[in-house]
Amino acid sequence: MQSAARMPDISELATKSDLNELAGQMATKSEVAALRLEIKGDIAALETRFSEKLRIQGWALMGGMAMLITIYTALIKLLP
Repeated sequence: MQSAARMPDISELATKSDLNELAGQMATKSEVAALRLEIKGDIAALETRFSEKLRIQGWALMGGMAMLITIYTALIKLLP
């Protein structure tokens, strides 16, 4: 039999009431799943906005390049 002097001190460990209090503060599986779905929806919305802006900027860039080509072609024909 071990004496009390050799037993580890367990006074710092959590009690059942501490664990029950902590369990009330933690999220449930359904709350975590709902949060994941919300995050996925937000990411999808951001990807949609980004791709739309990228598409519009691509068209603007192509239009700018077409305008420059038109101006340079006109300058070549107008100037001797």
